[in-house]
This record gives sequence, structure tokens and C-alpha cells, in this order.
Amino acid sequence: MLLDFRYALRVLMKSPGFTGSAILAIALGIGINSAVFSAVNAVLLRPLPFREPHRLALVGEKIIPSWKDFISLTPADYLDIRDRTHSFEQLGAYISGNYTLTGWGEPRRLNGARITANMLPILGVAAREGRVFLAAEDRPGNDVAILTDRGWKDLFNAAPNLLGKKITIDGEIRTVVGIMPPTFEFPENDTKLLLPMAYTQTEIAARGERYDTTVLGRLQPGQTIAQATAEIDSIIRSLVDRYPPSMREQLDLHARASSYSEDRVHEVRPALLFLLGAVGLVLLIGCVNVANLLLAKAAARQREIAIRAALGAGRMRIIRQLLIESLTLSLAGGALGLLFSIWFTRMLIAMNASAIHGFEKAAIDATVFFYTLGLSVVTGIVFGLAPAIHQIHLDLNTGLKETGRGVSHRSRMLPLLGVGEVALSAMLLIGAGLLLRSFAALAGSDPVPRPERLLTFGISLPEAKYPTQGGILTFYQGLVTRLESLPGVESASASTSMPLIGYWPVLFAPESRAPDSGQPAQGLNAAVLPGYFRTVGIALKKGRLLRDSDTAENSTIVINEKMAGRYWPGEDVVGKRLKWGHPKYPGPWLTIVGVVADTKQARMDRDIQPAMYMPLAELSPKMMGTFGRALTIQVRTKVPAASVAGDVRRTVASVDSELPVVELRSMDSVIAASFAPRRFNLVLIGVFASFAVLLAAIGLYGVMSYSVVRQTREIGIRMALGAPSAKVLREVIARGMLLVVAGLAIGAAAAIGLRQFVSKMIYGVSATDLVVFIAAPAFLAAIGLLACYIPARRAAVIDPLIALRSE
Repeated sequence: MLLDFRYALRVLMKSPGFTGSAILAIALGIGINSAVFSAVNAVLLRPLPFREPHRLALVGEKIIPSWKDFISLTPADYLDIRDRTHSFEQLGAYISGNYTLTGWGEPRRLNGARITANMLPILGVAAREGRVFLAAEDRPGNDVAILTDRGWKDLFNAAPNLLGKKITIDGEIRTVVGIMPPTFEFPENDTKLLLPMAYTQTEIAARGERYDTTVLGRLQPGQTIAQATAEIDSIIRSLVDRYPPSMREQLDLHARASSYSEDRVHEVRPALLFLLGAVGLVLLIGCVNVANLLLAKAAARQREIAIRAALGAGRMRIIRQLLIESLTLSLAGGALGLLFSIWFTRMLIAMNASAIHGFEKAAIDATVFFYTLGLSVVTGIVFGLAPAIHQIHLDLNTGLKETGRGVSHRSRMLPLLGVGEVALSAMLLIGAGLLLRSFAALAGSDPVPRPERLLTFGISLPEAKYPTQGGILTFYQGLVTRLESLPGVESASASTSMPLIGYWPVLFAPESRAPDSGQPAQGLNAAVLPGYFRTVGIALKKGRLLRDSDTAENSTIVINEKMAGRYWPGEDVVGKRLKWGHPKYPGPWLTIVGVVADTKQARMDRDIQPAMYMPLAELSPKMMGTFGRALTIQVRTKVPAASVAGDVRRTVASVDSELPVVELRSMDSVIAASFAPRRFNLVLIGVFASFAVLLAAIGLYGVMSYSVVRQTREIGIRMALGAPSAKVLREVIARGMLLVVAGLAIGAAAAIGLRQFVSKMIYGVSATDLVVFIAAPAFLAAIGLLACYIPARRAAVIDPLIALRSE
């Protein structure tokens, strides 16, 4: 084996141009693959930094079967399941939220969570400094807090001796009892603060009103997700009788357990696997090109191989030697590719920004190293098989002749490789085309008009300072009035949600009408100040907008066109009434006073849902405390939005200097953030597809050029006998285009076969979109025609006398 390796090195060093080209092609393909794999490894494969993460499971529930997703539980449902389950060692809960830190420089808004005292033991993590929460601290009135490593560094500049110090969170003084290790990121990557859950009796009693408790548990040893789901589903269905009587008739409760590890990555998994598949196709095309080079080089070595066979070398011995040569090339390319991957990884992280969470942790570690090593070996075998298989059929007598060419076998192998290159490129180009069409469909649906003139930011009022419904409402009304008085401001408003910034789902009952599905009617709800529609730019379609005089006494709402069309098709909905929950629910009937245009509610790639807008003043005291404290403020400007940002901050500080302004940005920025993941995928797939088309064109050109060289004598004879140049040109192009058409047909068929997977990556366009399936192959066919024309043109101008003397 060592002698074979030394001989392979001597052979490759004799052709430095060929060797350098092959190693560079392999290195680029492997480098890109290793870089993308490093991201896949960081996001999808690397185990979570918790004890036995495969035993961690989330618990979710549905209250009606038609809901697509399972949601968080109510506190009461969580406590009942916790006390009755046998599938889990322990069940804990958390509620993510936003909090305000004061007393350490400027007021800071931070992401945090309330967690039960057993949550950190369930995860199997301990504090780096200090301690975790005690069971006795799961009660109202406690005053302790834990910081994550990020919170300790970002909020307190990694201040030493912080344990035991007092900090002010939402106006309440708390003692820091622990700091978590750097690897701890829970519940979110940017969580900075943990507080005890401390359920109040009011929260526990509010069954059916607050689905905000995320439940996480550790399965018993040997217990499966399916077994846990069966048990907790049985438990939750038995709890219907504990719900208020007015809700029981519409409830159909179900629960399930799901892997926590899978839940963390399920949204980004398709995108990352799509990217990994795309770079895999690029590497395959590169392998085909190197195989073409090796086949062409094999022609010059036929006499050498024939002599070795004549001296007694068996076929397997010769094949082994050729595979070692290809493995030497691929390992050299893999080593260079590993260096390239470091640069590619940094480039991908810079391009990604915040498109995919966890992407920034991509690194070339031991896992990526062994992946690259394995990929190099597999790559060497893949592109070395073609010349090795060819040598099995070597004609010994022909090979010993100086002019032996062995045309027949090469002519069968090279066209197949050309077809394969075109097919792989067609798949990748069609995928890029579908992403481009999807991106264009999203870009054409602006959620609001004039987004460049709209500023948004968040405000959250601490309960300790704003305990009452009236105090919350008075604050926001006063702030909006002061913002509208600023120079350059056209209007201002506040709401619990706005386009692309979450609404909350509700069940409702249209008066004297049952939904056609037999399921309770459902929609999204937002509470707004009356100037919301004018400020955001949502057009009125029928009736009127909300007014300052709309209060809890007259109970008015405005709905969107989607809701009107779904639940009152063909009817004039102005004046119709609906009630939250079941018709027997004790709440008031809400009168529809207007219909407004549809807007995107969650993300640009999500379908528009039925939605209703109620005056902020109509929220009950309980709902105001739950939804009304943290509002999004909108400011419509007459001048570029950025020019009034400073005045906005100063105005908020003049109303309450302890309130931080959070995420002050234009609507353009909000839209761009929603586009970020798809833009990232589109750019990368576009680059990979372009690279693939270039490689395919080079490969096809090489196949046709080699074919022309091998047939130089034949072409010369035909032209000497009177064959016109135009006919030779047409025939050579026709042979090449036959390969292109065959490759396009195979590639298009393969793309159709993958439509189920591709459909997860696109929006607003079919996975078999006719425009893409015509345009992409047509573009590739044009590139193929050019790649065939240049060798064909060379063949058409061959001098017959020179051709006849060529051998």
C-alpha cells in the first residue's frame, strides 16, 4: 500500500497542471460542504448542554382540533398534569417575558423568564456561582433572581462579587442568588434573567384564560414520547369538567409530548438540510469534472497500464492503484478544503446575521474534521470509480499499441458523466428558481404602505409602578399625545400587536351563526388606541374606525376582510355581533362597526388569518394586566423616520425616565428582519446554483472537446470527401445537445420527485411552478449550447490534411 502511495505521488507530480486543477476543484467543493456542515452540526447535531437531553420533553395542548399547533398550557392544567403524571420524573414550567432593569445606568429592557424551582434540576444544570432556586421560593412575594452568563456580562459588565447584591427589576428590589455558566441558554438564546414562577391563586384559578405556561419535563428512564403523549392526553381530556361551564361545550382538549431537542430546531431544520443538499450537489458536479479529467488522462496511460497487465498485474491490483491515486488527490483537496472551510464558515456567519439562531456557533471542531476526512475519502472513491471501471474493460492488445485509443469504452463513459452534470445542475437551478419566485411573491406583499415613514418601538410598564387598568391606559394615551406634538410627526398610536409583531388567538361565537366546520370560530385579536389604523396605514373598507368614545360600555370592534369573508360571506357585517368564547360565556356581545384591509400578522411567509381589533379601553382589568402592559408604539412621520428617533427617546424619558425604549426601528427594518431567513437561503442557493452551472458548462465543454479531439481523423476524412462544414457543426452540436436534453429531463424529474421537501422552503408558489420548470432548463440549455458550440466550431474548421496526419 505504501509503494502504491509513493507511485501515485510520482504520477501526480509529473502532471502539476492537472494535479493542481483537480485538487483546487475538490478543495472548493469540500470546503463549502464542510462550512455548511459546521452550521448543521452547531444547530442540529450538537447535543444541548443539559443532562441527557434526549429525555427532555415539552408538553402542549389544544382546545379545539382544528388548531394546527399545540400551545402552552394554563397554570391550572400544568399543575393537574404535574400531580397526576407517571411518565415524567418531574414536570416544570416557565413563562418567557420582558423585564426592565433600573439603577445600573440607563434603564434596560431585557429578556427573561419566570421558572419553577425544579426547572434547573430538570435540565440538570447548576449555577456557576451561587445557587439555583429553592422549592420554598415558588411563592408570591419572594425577592430573588438568577442571572445568565450573558445577563451578567451585558447588564453588569461582568461585575465581580455580584452575588448577594440588590438589583431593581420592574420596580421591585431583588437579590442575585446565582449566575449560570456560559453554556446555559434557556429558555431562549438571549435570556438574561431568571425569576421564580410564584403562581398566585388568581392565576391558578384562571383556567381557560391564560395559555402562557410552557411545560417541560424529564421522562422516566425507558419512557417514550408516544407513551407520555398517551398518558397526558388522557389526563387533559379528563379536565374538561374543571373548566367554566360556559366553555365546556366548545372544548375538545388534547395534549401531547414532544422532544425538546427537536422543538428547538424544527423551524430551521428544512433550510439547513436544503443548504447541505445543495452543496452536496455542487460537490458531486465537481467530482464528475475530476472524473472527466481522470478519464482524459487515462488515455495517455493506456500503454503503461497495458504493460503492467502484461507483466502480471491483475485487474484488481490496477484498480487499487488508480483508486489510491484518486484518494491521494481527494485527501490533498480535503486538507486544502478544510482551510477554505474556515474562511467559508466566517463568511456564512457574517452573511447569516440573525437569520438562523445558533448559526453563529458554527466552528471547525473535531466533528467537522472527521466529517471532512470522511467526505474526502468518499469523494476520492466516487470520482476515481469511472477511470477504474474503464480499466477493467481495457483491451490488452490495443493498449500495447502506440496508437491504441480504446474509444468505445471512453465514449460510453464520458457522455454519461456529462448527462449527470447537467441533471445535478438542473436540480439545483430549479431549486434556486423556486426560492427566487417565492421571495418575489413575499416582496410583493407589503404589510403596510409607506414603511419608511413608520417608526415602531416597545414599552413595558412594571406592575409595581402601574398597578391599575386606569393608570396603564392614562400613560399610553398621554404618551401618544406628546409624541403627536413632536415636529415631523404626523400621527402616533399604541397597540398590543401590529403587522409582523404577534397577535393573540381567541375563540369567538358569531351571533345566530355556527361555523360551517362545526368547530368554534377562531381569529387573532389586537387591542389598539383609536389612531392605530391611520398611523399604521390600514385602509378602511366598510363602516367606520374606532373612536375615543368606544369604551367597555358600548363594546365595539373592527374586523379584517379575511374574517368578514370567512364567517359572513356575501353579507354586510357592519352591525353584526360576536362574543368571545361560547355564546353562553358571560362576557359582552361585541358589535362590528367596521371592516379594514388585511395585513400580515405574524411573518411574511404566513397566511393572513381572520383578525379583530378592539379599543384598548375595552380590555378588562385582568386582560389589561396580561396584555396591556407591554405595547408596541407606532409613530408615522412626515420626514425620514430616523430623523425623529432622538426626539422619540427624549419624549418617553420625559414621561417616565425609568422606562427603556426597546427596538426603536423603522417598519422597513421589521420587514427586512422577517425576510432575513429567506434572503439568506436565496443568496446561498443562488451562489451554489451559479457555481454548479459554471461547473456543468466546463464539464460539458470538456466532454465535447475531448470527443472532437478523438474524432479528428474521422472528421478530416469526411471533410476531405466533401462533407460541408455546416453539416459537421450541426452534427457535433446535436450530439452535445442530446446530452443536455437528457440531463435536463432527468434533473427536472428528480426536482419534481423532491417537491414534498422543497414545498417546505417556499411560499406563494407551487413546488412544480411551470415558469421555473421552463425558465431554469431553458437557461441551462442555452449555457449547454454555448459549451457545445465552441468545440463544434473548432471541428467545423479542421484542415483535412492536418487531420489526416494527426495520427
